[in-house]
Amino acid sequence: MILESLYWTLSLAWRARQQARIPFLPQEELIRRQRKHLREAITYAYRHVPFYRDEMASRGLTPEDIRTVEDLERLPIVEREMIRESPERFRSEIIPQERMLYTHSSGSTGIPIEVWHNREAVMANATHGERQRSIYVRFIGKSLGYRETVVISSAGVALHTQSMVASHLALPSPMRIKRQYLEMHVPFEQAFHAMQTFQPDILYSYGSYFNEFFPYLYAKGLTLPSLKLVTFSSDALWESTRQLIENAFGLPALGIYEAIEAFQIGFECEEKRGYHLNIDLYPIRVVDKAGHTLPPGETGEVILSNLVNRGTVLLNYRLRDLVTLSPEPCPCGRNLPLLARIEGRSDEFVPLASGQKVPPESVRTLFIVHPEICQFQILLRKDFACDVRLVVRPGTDQEALARALRTAWRERFGEALRLREILFVSTIPKPPGGKPRIIIPYQAEDEAPPQEEHPTLGEDPS
Repeated sequence: MILESLYWTLSLAWRARQQARIPFLPQEELIRRQRKHLREAITYAYRHVPFYRDEMASRGLTPEDIRTVEDLERLPIVEREMIRESPERFRSEIIPQERMLYTHSSGSTGIPIEVWHNREAVMANATHGERQRSIYVRFIGKSLGYRETVVISSAGVALHTQSMVASHLALPSPMRIKRQYLEMHVPFEQAFHAMQTFQPDILYSYGSYFNEFFPYLYAKGLTLPSLKLVTFSSDALWESTRQLIENAFGLPALGIYEAIEAFQIGFECEEKRGYHLNIDLYPIRVVDKAGHTLPPGETGEVILSNLVNRGTVLLNYRLRDLVTLSPEPCPCGRNLPLLARIEGRSDEFVPLASGQKVPPESVRTLFIVHPEICQFQILLRKDFACDVRLVVRPGTDQEALARALRTAWRERFGEALRLREILFVSTIPKPPGGKPRIIIPYQAEDEAPPQEEHPTLGEDPS
C-alpha cells in the first residue's frame, strides 16, 4: 500500500507539471494529442464495450475508420435515456466494478443516470485539473496546502472523486489541500459560521447556490476575510451575481465546465472570455436539431466524447447543454478553443415556509438514490406544498417507494415544505423546448392536480 501510494504521488506530481503547459501548445499539437487519445478510446470501446462493438459492426466500421473527431459522426448519437435503460452496455467488460468509482448524475433533467469511472481515469482527471489550478495560484498565492470549502450535496461527485484521489496519495500534511465539505441544504447562517471558522482560501459550489448565498451575505453585511477566490460549476452563475462577488466582495469568480459524464470539459481563465475547452481530452461538436455540426458563432447542442474514462465509455454523447463556440481566440495565449456561452437554464430555488430558499440539489438527492426511479418532476403548489410525478421501472413496489420518499422528505424539510401527492405516471410531459424541467414553479392556474393515467399512490391526507 505504501509503495502504491508513493507511485501515485510521484506519477501525479510529474503529470500535473506537464498539464499546466498543455493549453499553450500550438493548435497542431493539441489536435495531434486529440487524435492519439481518440484512437486509444475507440479501439478500447470496440474491443471491450458492448454498445460500440455492436454498433460499429452493424455499420461495417472498425477502429481504423474513426481517426478524427469529425469521423465520430459515423457513430450514433448516444442519448441519456439509452444509458439509463441499459447502463451495462456502455460499461467496460474487463474492469472489475471494485476497481471503479460509481457515480450518478444529479438528475438536473429528471433522468438520473449511473456512470462508472475507472481508477486510472479518476487519478488522471486530478492531474488535468492542474490546467485551471495553475490559474488559481496567482490569486491565492500557493499551489499546495491551501484551504478550500466545497458546498455540495453528499451525493455529489466531487466528494467521492476527491476522496479517492486523496486515499492514493502520500503527501505530507502541509502539502495536502485541506477541504471542508458543507451540505447545500444547510441554512446560510450556519454555513457562513462554518466557513468563518475554517477560513478557506477558495470557495467552490454550484452557480445556483452562489446566486442566493452572496446576496444573503451582502444583505447581512457579512464577509469572509480569508477568501481569495470563488469557483463554480454545474449551473449558471448570473452575471449580476458575478458582479456582486467581484465588485462588492473584491473576489474573482471563475467557472469550471464539468459533468458527471466528463470531469474536465473546460475552464475559465483570468480573461473570463468563456470556457477553454480541453479538446484533447473531451472533444465536442455543437450540432443543430438534425445532428449536423454547426460553425463557431452559432448556438446548438453539445455532443461530447470522453477520451479519458474506460469505465462507462461515452463517445458521441448528447450532453443536452445549449452552447455557442467563440470564433475568436482568447488574448490569454492559451490555444484551447473557447466556449463563449452556455445557454443552459438554471433550476429555481425552492421556497420554504421558514422564508429560506433551498437549491434544487437538496430536492433532487431524495430521488436519485432510488435506482427504480427513471424520471421525476416536482410541481410546486401554494402554501409551501408540492406534488411529485414519478416514472419508475416495471415491477417497482410503488407503495414501498412512496413510503420511503415521504419519510426522507419529512426528515429533510419537516413542515417547511409538504409533500402532498406522489403520482406514478408512464411519461412526464416535455415543454416546447424539449428539455424536461424537474422543478415547476407555482402558478395559480395550475393548482388543480393533473389527470394522470395511473392511480395516485402515497397521497398525504394532510
